[in-house]
Amino acid sequence: MELRWISRPLFVANHSLGSWVGQDMKSQPRSWVESMGGPLVMLPGSMRSRWTGTACDDYRDACAIDGYAGVLKRDWGEVLVLGDEPLRTTVVERIDCPAIVRWTCSPAEECLVDAALSFEANAHFVVERLVMTIRDESYVIVDSALRAELAPGLELRIPPGTSRILTHIVREAGNEVAFVLHRFES
Repeated sequence: MELRWISRPLFVANHSLGSWVGQDMKSQPRSWVESMGGPLVMLPGSMRSRWTGTACDDYRDACAIDGYAGVLKRDWGEVLVLGDEPLRTTVVERIDCPAIVRWTCSPAEECLVDAALSFEANAHFVVERLVMTIRDESYVIVDSALRAELAPGLELRIPPGTSRILTHIVREAGNEVAFVLHRFES
């Protein structure tokens, strides 16, 4: 089996995971989002027009986040910044909680998604912990360099309220799979 590092042009489609809850996620079509080199950001869908990317300080502030993830406070709400490397990203609806999966390496998409869905949190160290207030609405993940209202994005729903975001670095040697997993716990 050959190991493939992902480097593809930007391609994303809007999908709401809400309609997939309770179904076998392994068999569902999967949407991904990528950046042009900078971090991705997750923000409330109703606030897309407020994120201006490089037209203002938003992109610079997102790039200043150190680590795998960080939270930017704005007067209109909180923004999760997916820092470190600009990795291809998707969302999985795990039994225990929704999660953002960032593809480091895998021989195939299916192997990566299967590993993310079967990931056992108790068996992996948490490398970062964040707290973020989640609104009762859809969120969108977009390239931080772009105006969010014009950018393609990946839509997701997270239970509202105070959410702990736990970041894990997962490497499964036997399957040649590696990814960053951000889990949302209420």
